[in-house]
Amino acid sequence: MPIIARESSGREPIAAGAYHVACCTIVDLGTQPPSNPKYHPRQMVLLQWELLDETIEYERDGVKQSFKQTISRSFGLSLGGGKKPTEFRKLLESWRGRPFTAEELSGFELRNVLGVNGLLTVVHNESGGSVYANVGSVAPLMKGMPKRAPERKLLYFTLSDIAEGDSLEWPADMPEWIREKIMKSKEYGERFGGVEPHGGAHHESLGDDDIPFD
Repeated sequence: MPIIARESSGREPIAAGAYHVACCTIVDLGTQPPSNPKYHPRQMVLLQWELLDETIEYERDGVKQSFKQTISRSFGLSLGGGKKPTEFRKLLESWRGRPFTAEELSGFELRNVLGVNGLLTVVHNESGGSVYANVGSVAPLMKGMPKRAPERKLLYFTLSDIAEGDSLEWPADMPEWIREKIMKSKEYGERFGGVEPHGGAHHESLGDDDIPFD
């Protein structure tokens, strides 16, 4: 019997709209090559949010499983200067509900947003005949909304935390597609190029009243 491959429509994109989320992943992607040769390489960071009320169910080897849906976005690791904020700074200020102070602009610790809740707007963009769900903006929770913890383990990773001379061990819960992006970075190439890193267990990626972040 022939083995026939057919077109697959793939999983439907996350519906456009606003979602209660918690930031579950922050990963320093290192200095990444540009997608357009006209631009320079730049240091990138990836943020991932868990959609706290959206569950995906699937079956593998006859066993039904479920997990919370996530969405991510990569940014240049810069807040911009003065009156010329970057897209990353605009998103963070919208999420905080207030602008950065001059002192904060001199150096903001991204670990502060890990686990922080917000209302994330998903927007749809079309490219190559396909529709993609992307992060549009993030706002603070509305007054009275309870803060919630994500189901998945929080992940914070940067190659700079690995001491010189130590081997690289990937976090067990880091999806393969994130590892592959890090391995394209200048920093990875300089420190670990040609060396096979130790891997954790592989997990499939199916791709206030308080002052926030303090």
